[in-house]
Amino acid sequence: MTAAPKDAGTYTVKVLVAETPTYVAASKEKEIVISPVVVKNYEFSTVFDGKKEYEKTFNHSSANWVVDGETVKFIHKFESENVGSKLASTVIQSNGVATNNYVIEESSMKAGITPKEVTAAFNYVYDGVTKQYTSSIGQIQLVAGYNVSVKVVFESHNAGAKVVSTELVGENAKNYTLNSNSKFNIVPAKLNLGTIDLTYTGEYMFK
Repeated sequence: MTAAPKDAGTYTVKVLVAETPTYVAASKEKEIVISPVVVKNYEFSTVFDGKKEYEKTFNHSSANWVVDGETVKFIHKFESENVGSKLASTVIQSNGVATNNYVIEESSMKAGITPKEVTAAFNYVYDGVTKQYTSSIGQIQLVAGYNVSVKVVFESHNAGAKVVSTELVGENAKNYTLNSNSKFNIVPAKLNLGTIDLTYTGEYMFK
């Protein structure tokens, strides 16, 4: 007797009955279908890190749709590494081997790459003219090979002026978002009076 199939698919089952003193020999075939597990309302979200391929692993403890004893891995590949990129394909593995036993319902699936948060803090010295500044975000916060700056506009060029707007700029700016803890200020300039020589006369020179 052949072992019953376990994997999703369409199978033909044939039953054979040998002839006996009471019955004649007979046989019959029947088609059976084992349906895959359909994963509905699946969501995958990851923060931008310069990659376009990501993996997510499940077992029965983390997802009750996984058959007990199996480990299921979804390998997602996006069209590009950028925020807003569309999902190009998903490979599904079960216990390390590609499988058709699990499928994702595409109509209810959501997948995307979200912007990476960066924090900026700059003090600009009052120069009597400038109220718009552009400064580079530190490389330690960025994915290697990317350059992003922040453009800050103040309501005036004066020290203490309020910030009107901030914007990340650069070719890859859309992959980042500015953290709400970022701070920008115009600070007073230091006066340089140079050297003043005074001769004592017994009188006050300044009032």
